[in-house]
This record gives sequence, C-alpha cells and structure tokens, in this order.
Amino acid sequence: MEPGGHPLTALRQRLLTATLRGNRKKSFNLGLIQDSGMFPRLAEHYRSVVHDLVMSLQALAEGLKDAGMTASCYRCGDGPDAHGASFVADLGEGHIVRFLVSDFGISWVESRNGRELVKLEGADAIQELQRMAEMLHAPGHQRTATSQPIPEPVAAPT
Repeated sequence: MEPGGHPLTALRQRLLTATLRGNRKKSFNLGLIQDSGMFPRLAEHYRSVVHDLVMSLQALAEGLKDAGMTASCYRCGDGPDAHGASFVADLGEGHIVRFLVSDFGISWVESRNGRELVKLEGADAIQELQRMAEMLHAPGHQRTATSQPIPEPVAAPT
C-alpha cells in the first residue's frame, strides 16, 4: 500500500524493490574486514608519518636559515613523542608559507602581504614541502643573509 492507502502498482513495486536492493549493495559490510588490528596499525602508521614530517620540517627550517632565509619550526611534544609541528618560512617580499602537521591533519597555507593565496591539505601539502626542499637545493638558491653565494663544499683529500 502507498502512504495514501492506495495499492502499489506493479511498476512502482518493482522500482521500490530495485531501489531497496540497490541500497543494500552500497552498504558497508563489517563482516568483510577479517583483520581486527587494521585500524590500530593505520593509526600507528599515521603517527609515524607525523613524526617523519616533524623531523623533515625541522631540517627544512635549518636549511632555509643556512640559506639566509627566515624560517622557524616549533614542535609539539618532546623527543620521539613529538606529535606535531608548526613551520613558517618568509620567502621575501611579503611571501610567507605555513605548514602545520598534527594528529588532526596536515595543511599548507601560502600568503602574500597577509592575503591567503593557496591552502592545501594532506598529500598536496606534503608535495609543496617537496617543492620547497627542491628549491632549496637548486643551484643559485643557497644564499647567506648578505645574498652571497655559499661556496660548494670541497671534498677532503684522502
């Protein structure tokens, strides 16, 4: 019966049955997950990624400072328990990047003169870190505070 008390036509009955059957197929079946330790392993993997990013951000900040740029990285937590960081770099001419990593997520914000230009999260944010690291290692980008090129290290004689 339809809500108004009218009998369902055969076509409406088939459509309703097909719709209900289609919805059942789209539902998530927890019985398919055989590994009960999957979610704790994923959580631990994410913590490991956050820890690696914190270490990389600290190294990037030091590299940018060595190249004569203003950069800072503040960690949340001590030692191996670091569970997040805030990275900020001033690229000059009012161009600033901020990268935040924590148990809650990963984000990259780029701004110029106080106006937000780009905001990325997750994998896209991490790719921007890679771009910045590549820029740092590109010839001609390593400068001191007086904009003099840093001499290339010379291998010690053996």
